[in-house]
Amino acid sequence: MYRLELLPGIQDLRRNAIKQSKTVIFSTGPPIGHAALTGTALQWVEQRALVGGVIRAARLPDTVAYVTVADSVGDFRLPELEPGRYRVIAIQDQNGNRALDRREAFDTATVTLDTAAHVVLWTFVHDSAGPRLRTVDLLDSTSLRLSFSQPLDPATPLDTARVRVFALPDSTPVAVTAVLSPAVYDSLTARERARADSLRRAADTTAKRDTTARAPNLAQAVAARQAPAAAPPAAPAGSAADTSRIRKLLRQRPTPFDHLVVQVREKLVPGSKYLIRARGATNLNGASTDGQAVLAVPVPKPARDTVPAPAPTRRPPKPP
Repeated sequence: MYRLELLPGIQDLRRNAIKQSKTVIFSTGPPIGHAALTGTALQWVEQRALVGGVIRAARLPDTVAYVTVADSVGDFRLPELEPGRYRVIAIQDQNGNRALDRREAFDTATVTLDTAAHVVLWTFVHDSAGPRLRTVDLLDSTSLRLSFSQPLDPATPLDTARVRVFALPDSTPVAVTAVLSPAVYDSLTARERARADSLRRAADTTAKRDTTARAPNLAQAVAARQAPAAAPPAAPAGSAADTSRIRKLLRQRPTPFDHLVVQVREKLVPGSKYLIRARGATNLNGASTDGQAVLAVPVPKPARDTVPAPAPTRRPPKPP
């Protein structure tokens, strides 16, 4: 069986281009199948649909694949297939050769097809080497940010047993109290900031209501209440539904991240150096490695004296 797909943009001799893809299926041997394979291709790390991704489905044990392209919301459909087991692969085809090349994001799945089947593919860049600890940055006196060379697997997070901090040069251990993902750290920081703002507003008793302001005009107030609010422009129903569906699919898996926040019990001393070790950092395809980096805590600059120097005193002129 052969499947010929004409993509949008193909022109005839008079330069008339087709706007929608056309598919022609024919067979020179066995009857054409009637099963259909559908699915959605996603970019797991980028958290969006894989638009224009190449989809290849090969019936096992063969390696010759049926090929199609994902649409504007990552959906694809391969009709008229024979029942059987298929190896399906979605590729972020960066060079347009419709094949998987090195450093291109992809995902695979094995699907048993009877009459119809649906599959969701989560593409990401695979690497046989684990994520390396690249840099360590100081967030505050007790918080460090660890940046890795690849996204980490959310299913196997690092914890306080696998992240160690040592004070140099004598390698004195510094107690690690928490290892947080970016989402958890941002949530805790926002909560603390909101709590501090609430306490500050409650303690601020200097702000008083302005009783000298002129009362608003009654007619203007009534007109403002009765005026209908401007309705926001309505989005197309189809695109809104597709976007909502993609967001719902992306929530089925946690979002990968390439950095962590480590909190220690003691305040880090300015001018000192610390060794940070991360053991067993695992990437999205399961490869893990150990790494370490050194952090030099900067010395804060002295506060600049903003008090102006006293003006020189003028001496009275000498009498003649």
